[in-house]
Amino acid sequence: MGKFSYVFYDLDGTLSKSAPGITRSVQYALDSIGIHEPDLKKLEVFIGPPLFMSFKQFCGFDDEMSARMVDKYREYYDKKGVYETEMYDGMEGLLAKEKEAGQVLAICSSKPYPRVLEVLGHLGITSYFTKVIGAPQEEYNSPKGKTAEHKVTLLANALKQWHAELSETEKGLSMEEFKSRCIIVGDRKFDILAGKENGIATAGVTFGYGTREELEQYGAGFVADNAGQLGEYLMA
Repeated sequence: MGKFSYVFYDLDGTLSKSAPGITRSVQYALDSIGIHEPDLKKLEVFIGPPLFMSFKQFCGFDDEMSARMVDKYREYYDKKGVYETEMYDGMEGLLAKEKEAGQVLAICSSKPYPRVLEVLGHLGITSYFTKVIGAPQEEYNSPKGKTAEHKVTLLANALKQWHAELSETEKGLSMEEFKSRCIIVGDRKFDILAGKENGIATAGVTFGYGTREELEQYGAGFVADNAGQLGEYLMA
């Protein structure tokens, strides 16, 4: 099983190649106000950061317009974009190997929880995960719901809850010992920061929407270029 018993996975850009659905949703939102961007590659900057803040930063919109854009984004994403995704090469095979080896897997995503479940179901990988962590339902209708610290808080709450549950079966398991068995895997600085702020190990992947430079700058404990390299590290 290796030294990591509990593995938290980010979703977008780590397990799922979600660029088509996200960028087309942004394109749809911009089209609604007469801004036409045919190059979806340019819209990949919207993947990862909070949508509300991205519309402000990359488009120069004020709060009111950014909130409006988030609503327009969701018009497309909720109907089509959520299903415009596929698994990265080798990742489902890695999940299967980890589960067979006894590692316990979880999702930690800043997506609204209902959307996380939809994506997992669409990809056919729900059964691999013991825990699924996403933004609370009530935050879905709040354009400012996801902040830069959002993933730090999501992971912190998940660790506390999981430790409390394990403490009932593993008497004497301290939070420190539990955290020493955990790792979070992601493609952006948000994932690495969440892990570091919560005192658990981190691993980054370069096949998502971040870069090796970003992941190393924020202190990723390991950086993998493909599923094979990631698996060797997680199961060593």
